Amino acid sequence: MRIKGTLVALLLALLLLAVPGYATTLIDFSTDGAGLGGVVTVSGGNAIGVNIPLGDLLVAGAPLNNGSFALSGPASGSTLANVAALDFNTSTGTISVVGGVPALGIATPTTLLTGTISSFTITSPSSVQLVVDLVGPDTKGAPLLTALGLPTDTHFQYYTSDINFIESGGVWEADSTDISNTSVIPEPASIALFGSGLLGLAGFARRRFLI
Repeated sequence: MRIKGTLVALLLALLLLAVPGYATTLIDFSTDGAGLGGVVTVSGGNAIGVNIPLGDLLVAGAPLNNGSFALSGPASGSTLANVAALDFNTSTGTISVVGGVPALGIATPTTLLTGTISSFTITSPSSVQLVVDLVGPDTKGAPLLTALGLPTDTHFQYYTSDINFIESGGVWEADSTDISNTSVIPEPASIALFGSGLLGLAGFARRRFLI
């Protein structure tokens, strides 16, 4: 009876696992037409970026609303008067994107991304160029995930951020930014493989009991 109960429990677990799975979803924030803007200060080996403009959101592999979308929001001093803003601080290990996605019904100001900076590099390829690369885990705002048909607790792999600054009037302003990462939701095939493994273990346990 104990083995039978175990088998029933395993089958129930498989039924619970038989939920819709989603393929990996790519979410990418970039400058696009936002142009030059924001400012970064470098001191003591750390960098602080404020109001860095982001004009485009690219989505691929989501259940809903894949494509490219214009961003709106609080960034100023850029080619576009109203684009999303990226802020980061390597000394506190924080990063965020605040703005809106009008085509998806997301008004500004909405926190579209929040994350932690696990590692970073600051390089100066030339006297008038500065590059900041950031890496770390992040979460997307619930309104954005809902618009894309993703669960609001969707986890994401480490983002990678490549931000290029140029010297302008004695300050470093961003002229190219890209923040990209992918979701880590298991696909149906992965769920099926896991389920098959459980069934195999259940059969093995039953044979051992009978022997």
